[in-house]
Amino acid sequence: MSALAERYRTEMNSGLGKDLIRKVSFTVSRKVSEKRILETEERESEEFYKEDDVEPVPLTDNERAQVVSSAAVIPEPTLREAVVRATVKDLEWKKGIAARNSREKSPDGV
Repeated sequence: MSALAERYRTEMNSGLGKDLIRKVSFTVSRKVSEKRILETEERESEEFYKEDDVEPVPLTDNERAQVVSSAAVIPEPTLREAVVRATVKDLEWKKGIAARNSREKSPDGV
């Protein structure tokens, strides 16, 4: 609309027969503006919290043994196994991110 503002001004002045209109401007209603802001924030939030598509990298036997050893202080077996599973999954995911990041680095380190 703003690109046509000068044309509208010229046409209206021509219709009036006098150069009475100096400027034509357009504004977006507050409701439309707030809606656009909200949609942008939602889109950015969804993008920020979107799950990384990462291929996990399995732990080595030594790394897995360290996880099991650190969880050995938990007396309840079911809880201990859950902690080991969760920790292994987390570490494999983090190793996957590190591997992806190292692949994405350019040869000159930038």
